[in-house]
Amino acid sequence: MQDITNENTTCNLTNNITIEKICNAIDTINCSNSVIYCYTGTGNSFAASKQFSKFFDGIEIKFITQELVDNPETVKKDFGIIVVPSYAYGVPKLVKRWLKKARFYIDYLAVAVLQGSSQRGTGAEVAKLLKRQKQQVAYSSGVDSMENYVHLFGHPKPEKAEKRAKDQHNSVARLCEIYKNREVKKIKTFRPLSAFVSFIFRTAKVFFPLRYRTTKTCNGCEICRKVCPPDAIVMREKKGRKIPKFKALRCDHCQACMQLCPSKSIKFFRIKPKSPRYKHKDCALKELIKRD
Repeated sequence: MQDITNENTTCNLTNNITIEKICNAIDTINCSNSVIYCYTGTGNSFAASKQFSKFFDGIEIKFITQELVDNPETVKKDFGIIVVPSYAYGVPKLVKRWLKKARFYIDYLAVAVLQGSSQRGTGAEVAKLLKRQKQQVAYSSGVDSMENYVHLFGHPKPEKAEKRAKDQHNSVARLCEIYKNREVKKIKTFRPLSAFVSFIFRTAKVFFPLRYRTTKTCNGCEICRKVCPPDAIVMREKKGRKIPKFKALRCDHCQACMQLCPSKSIKFFRIKPKSPRYKHKDCALKELIKRD
């Protein structure tokens, strides 16, 4: 083995330091050139997005709203996460419209699906829609969260909501490590049963807004309009006060309007004015407002 002179050693050390600095710089660039897209109604997806953002040094979080559909972006990033809830084994209709209109050029794109029980083909639907525009989803997985479809499953008891919030936190923490290591998982996009169930739900939900009722306790604060992702609520004058009017064709039935109403003025079938409401414990109401 040949001896190495001090001069060569210094040179090698300098080269190593330079390489290390370059690698660190590349990591910094990749981190800043990243984005999280989030569709949220009552805060489950947003709580997960905040956890992702904190782990990855404050990645920007963008709400998937009607504004993004009306003004589709061309997204060129090194790293991205799409965080969406599973609605009857599919994505909300607004998310589907957004995925079709925007253009994505993301080196590593992950999909996190918030699921109360099972996501089934929700992640596959996202992957299939993006595949049509040549964007590959590197990793898709479900995130255990609170089942907040109270019309069918009832309002969660506090202890159950607390447990599911912890389950969600643990699921997201696991995915943070997976995304950090840039792991890849093959995604099967063939989902006939899930597609059928999702189609039935999307067809039926057009009639759901017709069953929303506003009580006399409504004070016209417009919180319902401000938190609605698809901008499906307008305020109209009735007997000298403003009350919400629901656009049936736009409504995703995310329930944000009903669940986040400060005065519990919006009711729907089994959800009465005195019924409890649900919001993820780690999200403040002001954080869920999507428009002024």
